[in-house]
Amino acid sequence: MARVNLLDLAPHIIKLQRDIYSELSITCAIDPDKARLLTGCKDYCTYLILDTLEYGREDAEELIEQLLACETYCNDKGDRFNAGFFHTLVELLSVRYNITLFE
Repeated sequence: MARVNLLDLAPHIIKLQRDIYSELSITCAIDPDKARLLTGCKDYCTYLILDTLEYGREDAEELIEQLLACETYCNDKGDRFNAGFFHTLVELLSVRYNITLFE
């Protein structure tokens, strides 16, 4: 399976999350299709992390760069919830492979 650039995925995650919150506040219901899409997007991100944790460091630094870009994008869009999600994934990889994030 070809890898998806996570920075291309981040805007979709933000939009789905906002749509779900908006619908929930208006109708007190969640669109199951949007919820499944959001879950699928986040599951894909988590899968990449678990795959990298299990099979090696080669892709860890590139993946960390993408995740940091996603975190920054989310913060720029005012979405601290998903920024925290991406930050947590960065921390998992950086701790596992002893990668310094900031110098």
